[in-house]
Amino acid sequence: MRRIYFLILTLLWVNFLTVSVTHADTATALFQKAAQLDKDGFLDEAAQTLEQVLKAQPEKNLATLTKLRLLSTYIKLAETFKAVEMGEALVLSQPDLFDAHFHLGNAQSKLKKFPEAIRAYKKTTELRPDEGLGYIALALAYFGDRNPDAAVEQLKTAKKIFRKKKNISWYRDSRIMVQQIRGFAPYPPNFADLWLTNNLDLVRNTYEKNVFIPGDIKK
Repeated sequence: MRRIYFLILTLLWVNFLTVSVTHADTATALFQKAAQLDKDGFLDEAAQTLEQVLKAQPEKNLATLTKLRLLSTYIKLAETFKAVEMGEALVLSQPDLFDAHFHLGNAQSKLKKFPEAIRAYKKTTELRPDEGLGYIALALAYFGDRNPDAAVEQLKTAKKIFRKKKNISWYRDSRIMVQQIRGFAPYPPNFADLWLTNNLDLVRNTYEKNVFIPGDIKK
């Protein structure tokens, strides 16, 4: 009787492990599918697939990465309110996650909610003080909030970081941005709105390509 009982428990455990492995494999396969869809420009399909990954309840690291990817996709699809909602939930659950705050800042700045974007980007500079792009993003958020002096100060910090890292292109861009912001002073506040929009887009794209590395979630 004990042998039969032990055998039943063993079979149930093996079945549980098999289901768990299959479940994990399915979530991973869906995530990879979503990544390819995004790469091919099928953003709606990518978002739907990422939502399926979350419904599959993957392990924590994959769930976090999926949410970050979904945040980015929502922004590209102009579903920015969804991105903000997900970003706010993510920074609450993982307050020391750099990428969560950067994605949230990207979403808030897209909506022109600059005070909120300032808080998010400022947190990125606290979590990774050696990441110059965080200071560029923060500077632009300050400028959007009609605080050019604070923007210039952040750009000066970014310039020092890029100089130290020998990042010539961003060092040059930081210096030019300072000159441009000072040059906007005589004009109405909305004069530089297009400039601001274009530079925020540049920051988002640079972050996606060069800073946010899938599979390498850092605090």
